[in-house]
Amino acid sequence: MKLALAPFASRQFRLLFAGELISFLRTAVAPVAIAFAVLDLTGSATDLGLVLAAGWLPQIVFVLVGGVLGDRLPRHLVMVGANLLAAAGQATSAALLLTSAAPQRTGRSSPRRAPACSSAACSRCAGARGGRSSSARSGCCRRA
Repeated sequence: MKLALAPFASRQFRLLFAGELISFLRTAVAPVAIAFAVLDLTGSATDLGLVLAAGWLPQIVFVLVGGVLGDRLPRHLVMVGANLLAAAGQATSAALLLTSAAPQRTGRSSPRRAPACSSAACSRCAGARGGRSSSARSGCCRRA
């Protein structure tokens, strides 16, 4: 057991391990969080697919650029810089979502609908069921 933990005696290895662990967790959790955010904002599986597909475009572009930079710059600088850029992007996405500044799609029904009302006590629903015109139904509660 001591032999397996021997690398942790080195400060450099502990820093590398901690950084890689944080980077791995960010990489694993971010797509799940983005998926839930897109579904919450739009309710559309198509929009979710477009957002996840769009996430691959920067990766394709930056893999090519990163390969050139990785050959020309010190490895430590490339690793730290890439992780800082990724963290900045995730922090920006999180800030936009948490402050409700993320654009919401209009023109589709929202996934957060008002509870269905079929109560006879609701004057709006009772009036709409009582044979009033369809224009009166537009203000009525949604039925399940």
